[in-house]
Amino acid sequence: MAKKQPQAAYVAVSRSLQNEWSYLQRIHPDCDELFNPLCTALINNFIPSLIGNPITEIEFQIFEKPTRMAGLGIRDPVNNSIQAGLGIRDPVNNSIQAFNTPLESTKILCTSLLTCNAVDIDSYEATLIEVSKQIKKERETHDFNQTMEIIQRLPQDKSNKLKRIAKNKCSTWLSIYPTNDNFFAMSPDEFRDALALRYHIRPKGLPAISDG
Repeated sequence: MAKKQPQAAYVAVSRSLQNEWSYLQRIHPDCDELFNPLCTALINNFIPSLIGNPITEIEFQIFEKPTRMAGLGIRDPVNNSIQAGLGIRDPVNNSIQAFNTPLESTKILCTSLLTCNAVDIDSYEATLIEVSKQIKKERETHDFNQTMEIIQRLPQDKSNKLKRIAKNKCSTWLSIYPTNDNFFAMSPDEFRDALALRYHIRPKGLPAISDG
């Protein structure tokens, strides 16, 4: 599907499928190794099919960051296990933190059930909100710092472009649902060309010389 309808495939993975594997990781904390084939498929097949070009290791490190930080939001399934916390995500490495997050946020509820005492709803909701905010803040800080470090290792022209994208959060077209009504639904060539411009990649099928 990614070859014929890359934008639809991207939305399906980033908005739906990753949430399904994230749920599995929350209820099965020791399932990391089971997601290695998914990691391989993302790196070798899915993302290259989206872009229309093979990708390098450092490019994948960029792509796995959130869209507002110049990435595609497709998390690295192997290398981000400790940092991954909240909700395209890291299938393997999200599992450890994804399991710890609900445990921490629902501690009051679990204690109430185990001790057969009434739940303090106000305290439970306050704890849930506070834990979620803290995890989100820590994740954002980590992602931004790591993104800037990775971008520094790129060639100067590509580095400057991605810095502007990350600092100005120029990624609305990737985070919005593509429909004909909002004019964000793109043809396969339009979507791949937009990604090529975003990541300073030579567009596929570009003529060797201009006929003008």
